[in-house]
Parts: sequence; C-alpha cells; structure tokens
Amino acid sequence: MAEWVPPARLRPRIDQVRANLNRWRAVEWVVFWGLIPAILLSIYALPQPVRDDWFILNTTSMGRIPTWFLSSYTHSQLYPHLAGNLAFYLVTLLMIFSFEDNRLRFWLVSSVALCLVPFISSFLTVFFWGSSVRLPRARVFPR
Repeated sequence: MAEWVPPARLRPRIDQVRANLNRWRAVEWVVFWGLIPAILLSIYALPQPVRDDWFILNTTSMGRIPTWFLSSYTHSQLYPHLAGNLAFYLVTLLMIFSFEDNRLRFWLVSSVALCLVPFISSFLTVFFWGSSVRLPRARVFPR
C-alpha cells in the first residue's frame, strides 16, 4: 500500500503545523498537558467537606477570597462535568499548540485566563445571583 502524500497546496500548512508543534518547550508541554489536568483531577478527588470549605463559592460568606479563585477549578461530577471540560480543554489546547506561533501572546492570554478570569467569573456570579434571586411574594386572597 502506498503512503499518502498530501496535495502540494497543503504541504506548506502541514509544515507550519509541524514547525509550531516543535517550537513549544518541554515545560509548556508538561504544564499545560500534564500539570493543569492533574490539578483539576486532584481538586475533584479532595473530600467533599474540604471542597465545600475552600473551593465552593458561598454567597453567605463573601470574604473568603480563596473560594473566589478556586471555585472556577472545582467540579461536582467526574463524568460528564470534569471529563467534558477536560476533553474540551485538551482539544482546544491541541489547536492552540498547532496554530499559535507567538508563545509570548499565549503565555499572556493563558495567565489572564487562569488567574484573572476566575475572579471575574465569581464576581459576575455573585452579582447576577443577587440580582436574579427574588423571594416569592406572599399572596393574600380574600375569604
């Protein structure tokens, strides 16, 4: 059986993807492909009381700043919640590693996404939770 040879018009793109994948350093492969998924799985494996105290955003105790950050990395179910998120993350990461050719931009965007977005997400959750939760009004009917 003959080996598949890509059409001439695809060769430059395939070479670019191959070059992009080779540009990433070992530390980037280890951190993004290994360490981050391992951290998410480790957080999921913690006992529920620990997750409740330190990782779940609790609207009754807003002063717990660690929960504002850590709640974005906490999952309630292994499947489909955590497994689905990890699958989406890994597919997206493969696309980024294949097509991104500016590692500085990648590190800046990743830093913001991993460090700042959890606080923004928690703030918006608290803000919209407070504005959307309404106590039901009691209805008084005449007898």
